[in-house]
Amino acid sequence: MDAAAVERTIRRRLRRRREALGLTLPELAGRTGLTVQRVQAFEQGPVSISAATLMRLARALDIDVDYFFEGLARGSADRSARPVTA
Repeated sequence: MDAAAVERTIRRRLRRRREALGLTLPELAGRTGLTVQRVQAFEQGPVSISAATLMRLARALDIDVDYFFEGLARGSADRSARPVTA
């Protein structure tokens, strides 16, 4: 899975969780201190979400940050992160 596919998965899960909780974009923005436009950009792309912001979103959505990554193969999004073997 490439980085773009991982980002799409995160976006989809972000929106799905927000909707499952019955939160509007303004409500989630208020919980995170982000603007509505920023949260919307995270859900729709092409804005990347930093690790710190993803943590803020996870707390606001009452989930562990791993929720966004469940089922994604380790290292598949960034092959350069694999350990170098001699």
